[in-house]
Amino acid sequence: MKTAKAKDGKYKNLRRRGEVWHFDLMVRGERVRGFAGRTLEEAVLTLARVRRDYEGEAFRGIPNPRKVKPFLFEDMVRDFMTVHGVRKKSYRRDQASEKALLEARGEDGRPLFAGREVRTITALDIEKHRALRRQTVKPATVNRELSFLKTVFNKAVEWEKTDRNPAAKVRKEREEGRIRTLDPQEARGLIDGATAHVRPLLVLAIMTGLRRGELFSLKWSDVDLEDRVLTVRAENAKSGKARTVPLNETALRVLEQLPRFADFVLPNLKTGRRLVDVKRAFGTACRRAGIKDLHFHDLRHTAATWLIEAGADLVTVAQVLGHSSIDITKKYRHPSEQMAREAVERLAQTMQLSSKNSRPSSSRAMLPFGPAIN
Repeated sequence: MKTAKAKDGKYKNLRRRGEVWHFDLMVRGERVRGFAGRTLEEAVLTLARVRRDYEGEAFRGIPNPRKVKPFLFEDMVRDFMTVHGVRKKSYRRDQASEKALLEARGEDGRPLFAGREVRTITALDIEKHRALRRQTVKPATVNRELSFLKTVFNKAVEWEKTDRNPAAKVRKEREEGRIRTLDPQEARGLIDGATAHVRPLLVLAIMTGLRRGELFSLKWSDVDLEDRVLTVRAENAKSGKARTVPLNETALRVLEQLPRFADFVLPNLKTGRRLVDVKRAFGTACRRAGIKDLHFHDLRHTAATWLIEAGADLVTVAQVLGHSSIDITKKYRHPSEQMAREAVERLAQTMQLSSKNSRPSSSRAMLPFGPAIN
């Protein structure tokens, strides 16, 4: 294959082969060669780093690049998913991020990350990816991919495959807060519109506030109908901590009526194994009920909101939902119009009570917050 030298004399140790650049130089009588990057700018940075490393005191302890296989981006991601990723509860989400990043293309149509040596990837490359992605997906998706990148690079640094994390200082997108809840009438419509095998799942989601994965993983051995409580095991909880959730009459009645033909409380009816997804059935229930912009996780939001509206304090709600911090629970503290109206009415009641218990110095009656009248 023909090679091309960089025109500028100071880049004489760079060679272009096809669409990529390689460095080729002599250090202390030894020839050092390796992949430098896909652009001249990347190649120049790589060459400078190689010169710094190889001409330093630690030269003799550094492997020769020509004898070491380049550690590519896909190698880093594959190692992470194989060794570390499978243990994460967000494994499926990470798989989606992995696919998006490996398929990411720049404005010139070239891969942004795939096929590139890990050390050549810069914060600018990640910024470019973020800018392109936010044109087609929601900020939350961009942030999940950025979080995945940061975690993967951190592991690569721990494994001494690279010396830096280019994603560390890249800021996340600002996400608009989304709290979608159901009112009792919508909830009834959703449950009535669901098929028979999904209806118990929806009722339990609202009545317990459990996450979808926690409901899918719930086993009969975790349910105590006599003491009216269920246990979310640590391995199934997002926080990694086990918790108990009291069962109200509605949840208890649903559980008592469910058949027990498998270990799981809500198994796949065909296989008896753990449920994987109910997206299609959930969508059907929403469509029949005429409900739009509703996610399954919004049933958990609904449970939290109803608990607070019923007078439960934030500490109790956080305990039931399994929040790692009460700050997470605070986002549900948004009063309904009726709650706000009742609250301001209590202000007037408090003032009236205070007026009855005090002895006015004048025979004139006092209106709360108003002028005195005869």
